[in-house]
Amino acid sequence: MLNAPEAAVQQQHLMVDVDLAEAGSEAVRAEMFSLARAVMALADELGRPSPAVKAVLDRARFVLGQQDCVPSGDSPLAPWQLRRVLAHVERHIDRAITIPELARQANLSTSYFSRAFRQSQGVTAGAYVRNRRIEHAKQMLRDSSTSLAQISGACGFSDQAHFTRVFSALVGLPPHRWRRSGRGAHLS
Repeated sequence: MLNAPEAAVQQQHLMVDVDLAEAGSEAVRAEMFSLARAVMALADELGRPSPAVKAVLDRARFVLGQQDCVPSGDSPLAPWQLRRVLAHVERHIDRAITIPELARQANLSTSYFSRAFRQSQGVTAGAYVRNRRIEHAKQMLRDSSTSLAQISGACGFSDQAHFTRVFSALVGLPPHRWRRSGRGAHLS
């Protein structure tokens, strides 16, 4: 038997399960991110949720671009630390972000933060930042006609060549070809 918060999370599952790449408008995307954040906040309230609710939380993490998250309770980072670090990455995606800077957000030493982040996210902090930059670039490529040079700057890459190398390595296509292929509709 599910308690009221778990039932509410399960009820919202269909809304969270919408694919953002297919979600037409910015308003729909904003609503999806808002819903996913609400589900994540509810997770903090639940403590140790049931397996069904964990599945919904994993989907919310996916929607927020946190695919490799380990369910809360298994993380060496407190939920507030992880939220603060991830929010900092999103706010400053357009500039260089250092590991010591992220460690300060969590009030931890750089070495402890690096280990704890990798354990809780399944990837290093540097890889997480790089993945978020690429997801941000994909969104810009998909939703605008902004030049690659401007996108590379907006996503925190040092120059267009660096952006193209990283994008190609992670996505399998250079950004201009990914964009031309239908703005990534079937490749993302």
